[in-house]
Amino acid sequence: MTGVPSSIPGHDPSVAPRPGAAPARFTLTTRPLIALTRDAQLLATLRKVADPAHGVVPVGSEVDLSTALMTSDAGVALLDCAAIATSVAILTERLATQFPDLVLIIAGGIDEQGMLAPQITDGSVHRFLHKPFSEQRVRLFVESAWRRHEDTRSLPQLALALPRGGRTKRWGLWITAVAAAAALLLWLNMRMPEAPPTAAPVASSPAVGAAASDEVRAPGAESPGAGAVAPTDTRAEHASPGKTQRAAGSAAAPLAAPGEGATAAQPLLPRAQAGDAAQPPLDARVADYLGRSRDALSRGRLIEPADDNARFYIEAARELAPDAPEVRQAAADLIARLESEAHQALAARNAERAQMWTAAAADAGAAPAEIAALRRETQQLSAARADALAQAALTFNQRLAAGHLIEPPSDSAKFYLAQLLAEDAANPATQLARHAYGKRVLEEARGALKAQDFAATGNWLAEARAAAADASDVGGLQAALDVAQVQAQAQPASAGDENALTRTHYVAPKFPDIARQRGIDGWVDVQFTVGTDGSVSDAAVIGAQPAGVFEKAALDAVRRWRYQPVVRDGQPASESTRVRLRFVVQQR
Repeated sequence: MTGVPSSIPGHDPSVAPRPGAAPARFTLTTRPLIALTRDAQLLATLRKVADPAHGVVPVGSEVDLSTALMTSDAGVALLDCAAIATSVAILTERLATQFPDLVLIIAGGIDEQGMLAPQITDGSVHRFLHKPFSEQRVRLFVESAWRRHEDTRSLPQLALALPRGGRTKRWGLWITAVAAAAALLLWLNMRMPEAPPTAAPVASSPAVGAAASDEVRAPGAESPGAGAVAPTDTRAEHASPGKTQRAAGSAAAPLAAPGEGATAAQPLLPRAQAGDAAQPPLDARVADYLGRSRDALSRGRLIEPADDNARFYIEAARELAPDAPEVRQAAADLIARLESEAHQALAARNAERAQMWTAAAADAGAAPAEIAALRRETQQLSAARADALAQAALTFNQRLAAGHLIEPPSDSAKFYLAQLLAEDAANPATQLARHAYGKRVLEEARGALKAQDFAATGNWLAEARAAAADASDVGGLQAALDVAQVQAQAQPASAGDENALTRTHYVAPKFPDIARQRGIDGWVDVQFTVGTDGSVSDAAVIGAQPAGVFEKAALDAVRRWRYQPVVRDGQPASESTRVRLRFVVQQR
């Protein structure tokens, strides 16, 4: 006993094959969705939204993907760029060639979408799923992919054998299928036996092409009222009523031009058929999506947030009514806004934003020429920014090595660091420059503290904070500065009075411009040591009023003073002393 088990999907054991017929080929009625991903959340979402009739087959590598495609006869595949080791563009091209009826969904970020722009444009990639994703968006894309898969499989086998590639290729499949069907109908029509000769009926209405008649008048037939058919036209004499009705009802035949007689190849259609068909009312769901998209556009929500943006709603409407004029117009409006945002980002010299908006416009179906122009401008901007960053980093390093940290203001390491931060704060070169500058100013602060130059120490610490230097190092130096200042003020008054020494060289302190402009007076107490050669060393501020105004000017002056050496027991000796310098605005 032979037969096929009835458990095989798609097999009806009650239908026996005809004698001599080829054996039946049994295939699975459903195909799975293969998911190449290591993202547990994405996989859980796919299983939640997947049709139970299809199911989800997870794979973790490209090798497993190849095995699954060869064994499971999948209809849809979702590829997560994070799980792909090779180029995603190369992988999608290979899959499109080897599995022409496999519908691809790619999940990834903006960079991967930019690499796949040609495949998205020509249809090799059906949808691009942006991360982070939402359950509603995943559901929408998966359902759309299965619809496309079913539409593709419903084409004639001849059309399915053609390579898949974009909208143009898919139109080619449909045109091939329609042409094959038309040829088949023509062949059947020619093979149909003719009916006994009868006279073709003539329209009795005096109005040619009136709504009450859809008959065909043969070539040579006289005008209404003549009451006869030309005997020389054998096609009219032997016309089959069935053929006449089929010809009259053919929607594919062209209409006769106004004022011209209709021929057998140009049947006269009823007025109701010849007129433009009324536009069907828009589906309520489509209208709701379009309303939401307009609201999102007005609020600037073009592609974010995930479930409440114009792109999401327009895609949802397009899945339901792709040919509706309102949907097409909404998509065109979105593309125009996305392109405008890309141009604005280019004008602001923000290559990252320009790349993001360009990728979104390409995903929405913008013209390839416009996308190519935007990408070209973005690449040029990125190259120019890279050159500017490289030049600024080079000059910064030169100024840092020369010790020009903050002077001169427009040609110092600090100046070029500010340029790097303004151009691209997150760039690795900028981060390295900031770290190097912070480390260097902390070294200057330590040196000033060791010399008991408390004012300079405070200034360098301020620079370190502005450069985001290590917070623990800055805090430690600030604490050491506070302790040193307290200890200096608490030193015994035994330090000699500067008036008891003989000064041989005097330099007047320079009155700070900012204090003069604001009319500020003050004083600074400076402690220092007179060496055996009469030079000044270890000068330090031990008190000032107001703080942070006159200290630097006082120290700069005292360090240049000279004294007659102190002599003890006939030998020169060093002497510690202190002096108060007063700063008073001169009244004019």
